[in-house]
Amino acid sequence: MFGVAVIVLLVALAWLGGAPLLAKPPDPTILQAELRPDWYVLWYFALLALTPAKLGNFVMILAPLFFVLFLILPPLVANKGERSALRRPWAIGLVITCWMMIGTL
Repeated sequence: MFGVAVIVLLVALAWLGGAPLLAKPPDPTILQAELRPDWYVLWYFALLALTPAKLGNFVMILAPLFFVLFLILPPLVANKGERSALRRPWAIGLVITCWMMIGTL
């Protein structure tokens, strides 16, 4: 019941308030513009600024793909090993810590 109330409240607030504007609309009268990305992709633009010009396209396309594959593939490749929870205390501790951090947020 509480979850439904939270979702209804969020939908009502989004409907009444609307989405915030991320930036000003473009002004075609300004000829000298200083390009600046939004805050949530600023790190990615900094990474692209540090890469050589010849590798820019590869970094833009392949880096996110390799990062996602790096996160997804290890359980599929290395699925052998000890599966008993009692013999893997570090793994259990890490999972409990992650769940506690998510719970406190």
